[in-house]
Amino acid sequence: MQTGWPLQGHVPVFVSNTEVVFYIGDPRKHTNTVTVLNPYDIDISYQVFSTVTGDEKYTVVEPRGSIKPKHCKDFILRHNAPYPSNCGVTDKFRIKIYDNVTKQVSINL
Repeated sequence: MQTGWPLQGHVPVFVSNTEVVFYIGDPRKHTNTVTVLNPYDIDISYQVFSTVTGDEKYTVVEPRGSIKPKHCKDFILRHNAPYPSNCGVTDKFRIKIYDNVTKQVSINL
């Protein structure tokens, strides 16, 4: 019986975009979507992180879970603090992809 990640090493997944921009003047632009595609025949687990501490600035809908084989997952990022003091600020999000068997990190996006 094989244990561990069946696709050994760092396993790439496909991400729709690597940058999101929020516009303060338009409430419809306070939400963005990032899509991650799992091209493999196995489930993968994920967890979304941000460089911002606490939950007051951003909300990530379903920040952890799994993606079925040959499926994609949309991550909805909502900016909760569209204030002038936050303009021009660069925050980062990270998506960790986990091995479902050992729960070891296989890749950071």
